[in-house]
Amino acid sequence: MSMKTGEILEQIKALNWLEKNELVKQIEEVFNVTGTRHNISRVSEILDFLITEEVAENNNFDVVIIQIPPDKKISTMLTVRNLLEKTLTLKELKTFVESLPQVIRHDVSRDVAEEIKHQLETTGATVFLV
Repeated sequence: MSMKTGEILEQIKALNWLEKNELVKQIEEVFNVTGTRHNISRVSEILDFLITEEVAENNNFDVVIIQIPPDKKISTMLTVRNLLEKTLTLKELKTFVESLPQVIRHDVSRDVAEEIKHQLETTGATVFLV
């Protein structure tokens, strides 16, 4: 790895999760690439790697939905609605899941975060704990 790319990688590691997400969106726009189904798992792996150190230091977590497969949207919406204790109208819920990534729960214990993650992943959603 060159010195320049090493410096860039260190700067990326210093970003918080939301800043990293914004960076990914900007890279997609500037270079006209997208996180399509073909490469979304690779994008997810990279994001997971980038936030691993941040997560390891936390005792409490935010549960973030990254992606929902189009064919699993309704089942995921129902799960999200239950997790949010039905505080959103159907229109708000639709907007919520169409504007991913979204934080579904803030500052919860590891056990609670893992349970929420499991529930969402069973519907096909891609979820991270940050």
